[in-house]
This record gives sequence, C-alpha cells and structure tokens, in this order.
Amino acid sequence: MNECEDRLSRLLKSAAQAPRHVPAELPFGFDTRVLAHWRSAREDNSGKRLAVFRWALYCSLVLMLGSVAFSYKTLTTPVSTEFAVANSAIEMNLQ
Repeated sequence: MNECEDRLSRLLKSAAQAPRHVPAELPFGFDTRVLAHWRSAREDNSGKRLAVFRWALYCSLVLMLGSVAFSYKTLTTPVSTEFAVANSAIEMNLQ
C-alpha cells in the first residue's frame, strides 16, 4: 500500500469511529439568512420572469392567430352533405 492509500484508510477509519451527533435544531439566524437570500434573489429575477412571461404570451398569441388564419377557410365553408351523413352515422353509433 502506498502512503496516500494508508492515510486515506486511517482517515476513513477515524471518521467511522467518530460520534454521530446531529443537532436538534438549526443554528441561530439560519432561517433569517435563508429568507433574506430568497427575497433578494426573487427581487433580482422578477424582471426576467416578467420578460419570459410576456415572450410566452406573445408566442401563444401568434400561434393562436396563425391557427385561426389557416383554418379560416374550413370555418367559413358550409358542411357538405357527405360529411353531414357521415357525422350523423358516427353520432348514432356512439349513443
């Protein structure tokens, strides 16, 4: 065994023998620091979140208008008799 592995094995053995003391509560002021950090991060990202929301809103608006434009012809043309017969047959079989 080389010197590095020997040191590592001694370190691991001593760490395994150490008592496992888990504190019952958080250190003093920990929750205050976490909340302060969270609030400062929220204030920094509020402009970015709003920009992403606007971008998503504009994209969805463009997609909606595009779908209406492409389906405009089918929305304005009357339904032919073949489609009406097939539609009524399907509806009768579903009931």
